[in-house]
Amino acid sequence: MPVVEITSRLPFRCEDVAAWLARPGTTTRLMPPFAGAVLQEPEGADGDAGEGAELVLAADVPGLLGTSATAAAGLLRLATGSAPPTRTPWRLRRHRGSDGGFVDVMSEGPMRSWRRDVRIGDDGAGTRIEETIAYQLPAAERIPRALRVRLHRIIEGELRRQAAFRDHQAAADLAFHTQHSRLPTQQDAGPGGATVRRARASSPSPEPQG
Repeated sequence: MPVVEITSRLPFRCEDVAAWLARPGTTTRLMPPFAGAVLQEPEGADGDAGEGAELVLAADVPGLLGTSATAAAGLLRLATGSAPPTRTPWRLRRHRGSDGGFVDVMSEGPMRSWRRDVRIGDDGAGTRIEETIAYQLPAAERIPRALRVRLHRIIEGELRRQAAFRDHQAAADLAFHTQHSRLPTQQDAGPGGATVRRARASSPSPEPQG
């Protein structure tokens, strides 16, 4: 089973990153527009993702596989007699991980199987995010080994491109929240141990969601 491992670093406290990732709307903001769209976030009415919450994507297969998608789909069609449609529903179940991390497991989608394990940890003054993605192509046993290697390189390259997009978006949003003192570590202790927010500076520009 092919595995892709990606490590990212953000210059923000681990608890702030974990809290931001758990906010409603964050999954949508971290979805690269070239890879598809989020149809349903993994959260309930109370904003808590909950164990086993369903995440629904409209996966753009050309976006997922990048500029080599047409060639890759053609190779897959020659090897298996079929290829994924250009846009397909992708359903995943989200399970809680440790320290604010999570695991997404595909229940329906273009792959035979898909699992993305995200782990969050301290990295000095910042945060380290480690992703392990394990997947199986449809009809993998019918695909010649050389072709499987080529397809894996294409998919790995696009997964890293998507991770770079997420890193950029996360850094921009967290910097905005830092500027307006909205992160958990920026809270002051109030009377009786309660927490209150610091005064926010007003901004003339629209604030990002999430």
